[in-house]
Amino acid sequence: MINSGLLHVLNTTQEYFLNQFKGERSLAHDYYIFTDNFQPTFEFSEEVKSTGVNFISINSLTEKQKKEGVFGLLFTGVNIHDNNLILSFVDEGIKIEGEKLVESLADGYRFNYILTCESMRWKLK
Repeated sequence: MINSGLLHVLNTTQEYFLNQFKGERSLAHDYYIFTDNFQPTFEFSEEVKSTGVNFISINSLTEKQKKEGVFGLLFTGVNIHDNNLILSFVDEGIKIEGEKLVESLADGYRFNYILTCESMRWKLK
């Protein structure tokens, strides 16, 4: 479920880059998946890896990356309420401005799955 959500956001972002920046931006050069909130054993699917996106921990950003600024996708968590499972992601920019590290949030993404009684499986609403 997490990988399918990631893939949806990556495809949407790539389409945005193509339309807005006419190919001057790409997932491989201008976008990251911030790995900080994933379990250490989480495995990204081959489909996600094949997009060319970069994976990095916010804690391991270099001073150069912080000064230039980086933009990427942060997994913000899983919520379960009744028979709903909600996966949340947010686009985040990180940059040093003056002497402060500034984290700005942009688009948010929620994927809401519902547990169906017939099959006892989670289905995307």
